[in-house]
Amino acid sequence: MTVSVFLHPDLIERARLVATNDAFPEVVRVLNLFENGRAPLSEAEGSCLVAFARYLLSRAALHYPYRDAERLPYVPQHEEAFDEVHLGLYERLVASLLAPFPELFG
Repeated sequence: MTVSVFLHPDLIERARLVATNDAFPEVVRVLNLFENGRAPLSEAEGSCLVAFARYLLSRAALHYPYRDAERLPYVPQHEEAFDEVHLGLYERLVASLLAPFPELFG
């Protein structure tokens, strides 16, 4: 069974660029299913995108450890770069996948 999922075309392109650069062929395949922002996805395909979003957030947390102004050392560029991933890719992917695949977020 498939569920119709909408992702903003800009989000698809940004995610596809990261997935291509980081060599995630299954993520690229799933993102390539989208036409005009919409694609029928199986639960496995939705799970793939959720796992990718979680990977992006984990990678950003490890890559930008000095992002918290409450802890030293603090590097403002780390906070900006982390927020770009957190708010720009992770949150947008999760928000788009939550309604069609709530079971993936249990």
